[in-house]
Amino acid sequence: GDNTCKGLVSIFNGINGDGLVTNGKTNNFNSVLIPILGGVQPTTAATTTPALNRGWTNSGLTVNFNSTEIVPSNNHNPPATLPAISSIGYSATGANLPTPPTGTLTGQSGSIAIPGTAEGTTVITFFATDSAGTVESLTTNSGNQVSSALPTLTIQVDKTAPNLTCVGPNPPPSGWLASDVIYNCTASDSGSGLADPSQSNFILTTNVPSGSETNNANIAAVTVQDVAGNISAPQGPYGPFEVDKKAPAVSAPTLSINNPMVGQSVTATYTCSDGGSGVVLCDPSAQGAHISPTSSVTITSPVDTSSIGLHTFTGYSQDTVGNTSSNFVTYTVVAGTPVVTWPTPAPIVYGTPLGAAQLNASSNVAGTFTYNPPAGTVLGAGNHILAVTFTPTDHNYSAVTSQVTLVVNKATPTVTWPKPAPITYGTPLSSTQLNATANVPGTFTYLPPKGTVLPVGTQPLLTFFVPRDLRNYTPSSGHVNLVVRRR
Repeated sequence: GDNTCKGLVSIFNGINGDGLVTNGKTNNFNSVLIPILGGVQPTTAATTTPALNRGWTNSGLTVNFNSTEIVPSNNHNPPATLPAISSIGYSATGANLPTPPTGTLTGQSGSIAIPGTAEGTTVITFFATDSAGTVESLTTNSGNQVSSALPTLTIQVDKTAPNLTCVGPNPPPSGWLASDVIYNCTASDSGSGLADPSQSNFILTTNVPSGSETNNANIAAVTVQDVAGNISAPQGPYGPFEVDKKAPAVSAPTLSINNPMVGQSVTATYTCSDGGSGVVLCDPSAQGAHISPTSSVTITSPVDTSSIGLHTFTGYSQDTVGNTSSNFVTYTVVAGTPVVTWPTPAPIVYGTPLGAAQLNASSNVAGTFTYNPPAGTVLGAGNHILAVTFTPTDHNYSAVTSQVTLVVNKATPTVTWPKPAPITYGTPLSSTQLNATANVPGTFTYLPPKGTVLPVGTQPLLTFFVPRDLRNYTPSSGHVNLVVRRR
């Protein structure tokens, strides 16, 4: 007995080509057994139609066996002719058994049908036998413990569909929405498990692109599948929903007057439009009053012209779901031009000084009038231009000038001629009777002239006065009656 054991150890230690040796002990049972028994053995590949998915199926299938004779890698002198595969044996246990459950297939290949009518696990043990009588086995070495077993194929059948539940807003939303509708979904499968584990929790959404709007946003029906191929009952479809992610449009405001003057009445006109939920605000203030939803509205608003300089007018818009937008126009307010009113003054007579009756211009804004010529000036006879410069108190207005024409008529000299005392017939006219005076220098011409002897009675005396300043005065005349008595 000792010699036999020593001989086996000697054989184990002396195997040519065994590269798996630890501390003088083989780690590969085949490297020991196969060279001793002849060096070759059958190996069977078992596949299914349709193929299993991670060992799972939800229906019947066919198991296909295909056996071949193999030569171990450590056998350097195999037989010239390998043994043939004579048969394949099988034995099934579990939920779905073939008919018969145990059997032998002749030749190197064959198949059996697995019904797949019941959920559960089926284990098929199989082995090939070659013409040399060698039976297929699997040899393992775990911790230097060598063991062998027949190969097996495990088939798991899952015929229960996964559970899928999607929960969304309750009740489903109606009318326009500012954001996507979301449904939260949970899925589970107690059999083969979800084919995509990430589907245990996921969301469904309308997924309307930012900056767009639609009244036909839908969520397609969704299902989940387990590893075995079972498909859940669908959830959905959901919709249609109205989703508005697009801000209303505001046209560039148009001014009624470009570059207006201070205080000038100016308006801005602009249009707000929205193809989704509708415009509810179109106003120069973002907090303006809301209106009934409409697809388009045109607004005319007053523009600020209270001060000179650069200004901005902005039109704001908001739709029903709260999307906002705006547009603006810049404009420059220039210094205002005051309105000066100065009626044409009535003609005056030479010698009349200028006063409030002539220098009476007025303006629509406060300020100071400076006249040229100034008050108190005495103008010569003729047509004269009166000018005024108006300087506004408010710096937002510019100074302006205005003018009118004043007609100065020639003055009529005042002739004073006291009534002469009666004279006696035969007394010639003299300076005693012809003694008229005027308020301006000039020359008197009398009719009848000096030296004339008038007849008895009341006689008219005439004088014609020609002023020295004929530019500003007109000739004048006067008369008196002279009584001539008898001697």
